[in-house]
Amino acid sequence: MEREFTVAVFVVHEGSVLLHWHRRLQRWLPPGGHVDPGELPDEAAVRETLEETGLEVELLDVSWGRPDLDLPVDGPRRLTQPLGIQLEDIAPGHQHIDLLYLARPRRESAPGGELRAEAGNPHGRPGWFRPSEWRSLPVTAEIDRWATAAVAAFQTAAAPP
Repeated sequence: MEREFTVAVFVVHEGSVLLHWHRRLQRWLPPGGHVDPGELPDEAAVRETLEETGLEVELLDVSWGRPDLDLPVDGPRRLTQPLGIQLEDIAPGHQHIDLLYLARPRRESAPGGELRAEAGNPHGRPGWFRPSEWRSLPVTAEIDRWATAAVAAFQTAAAPP
């Protein structure tokens, strides 16, 4: 069995999720892709989002500030806790271990109209979509569920400590 680590990033802003058109799969997806050799998953999530959408993001840790998860300053580095992890069958003998992250746009690269895509334009640029909008696009039930979870989790994870 061949298994590869991948990331998907659900960037949330004002109740909307950032999606882009995937030409090969012919559907809207969150930014994401493979974790390169030697790369941390956190780094891959930020890199893939920038490459696919032009947006710099801040990953949000979904541990929600649990003090029992804090590590000592001189201890190991704690990575961002993903929103979820799933195992996906890609082809016979090939699976992806998907780390699904929650993120928000960095303040210095705040989202604007330049990222707004037309819902009916499958070759449009990445865009911000509310639940009623993404559900009218060619997205899978899996993407719908994760996007819904991301919007719901955003309020808690984005709250200041």
